[in-house]
Amino acid sequence: MKKGTNILLDQLNRRKRLRNLIINSLAISGALALFSLLGFVNFRQEHTKCSKLDVVIVNDDNHFLDTAQIAKAIFTAYPDLIGKELASIDIREMHAKLAENRAIDQLRIATQADGRCIISISERKPLMRIIDANGEHLYIDEKGFSFPAGNAGSARVITANGAIDQPPSESILEKAKDPQWMQQSVLDDVFYIANTISSNELWSAMIDHIHVSEEKKFELIPRLGNSKILLGYSDRLQEKLKCLRAFYISEIHENSLDQYSAINVEFEGQVVCTKRN
Repeated sequence: MKKGTNILLDQLNRRKRLRNLIINSLAISGALALFSLLGFVNFRQEHTKCSKLDVVIVNDDNHFLDTAQIAKAIFTAYPDLIGKELASIDIREMHAKLAENRAIDQLRIATQADGRCIISISERKPLMRIIDANGEHLYIDEKGFSFPAGNAGSARVITANGAIDQPPSESILEKAKDPQWMQQSVLDDVFYIANTISSNELWSAMIDHIHVSEEKKFELIPRLGNSKILLGYSDRLQEKLKCLRAFYISEIHENSLDQYSAINVEFEGQVVCTKRN
C-alpha cells in the first residue's frame, strides 16, 4: 500500500512539474511577443514624422495665454517641426523654450504614434496684481511666482501698489527663506496680506486695494465707502481684521462709514477713527 502511494505521489509531482513548465513557457513566449510588439511600435513611432501640432490650455479662465500664441512660439523656434521625425524632436529643449513664458504654471509635451505633437498647458492662477515702484504691472500667483500682466487677459484680484520692490525671479515663498531679503523686501508682507484677504469671503468681497507707504505700513482700500483702513505693519493681522469686523458690525446700523476718512486698527485692541472735516 505504501509503495502504491509513493507511485501516485510521483505521478502527481511529474504532472505538477510539467504543468509549471508549460505555464512558464507560455509566459516567456507571451513576454517575448509583447517585447517584440513594443519594439515594433517604438520603431514605427520613432520613424513617424510629425504631422500636426496640438496645443491644449487646460485652464484659461483669465486668458493670459492662447493656443495661437503658443503655436507661433513653437513654429518660430522650430520652423521645420512639421515633417520632422518624432525621434529627432528635442522635447526637453522645447519644454525649456516654452517655460520662458512665466504665465505658464505646468507644461507637458508628448508625441503620439499618429504623428501628433501635443502640448498641454495650465496657466498660473493669480492671487494679486501689483504695480511696483517702477510702475510695472505684474501678477503674483498663489505659489508666489510673478509674471507680467501684459495685454492678453486680466483677472479680478486685489491690487497692491506703493513702495513695492521688484519681485524676485523665484517664488516669494522660496525667497522668504533668505533673512537678508526678508529684512529688505516688503513683498512677503504684501503676499501674506493678499493671501489672508483672498481666503476670507468677507474681506475678499470688501477689500479692493493694498497701498504700501514709504515706512512699509499698509493701507486697505475698500470697494465701498471712502474710508481707508490703516493696518500699520503686517503683524497681528488676524487680530486687526477681527477688530475691524467687530467695528463694522457695530457701526453699520448706527452710523454712516462715510463720515470717517480713516479707520485705524494699528493699535492693539483698538479701532481709532478720523472724522472728515
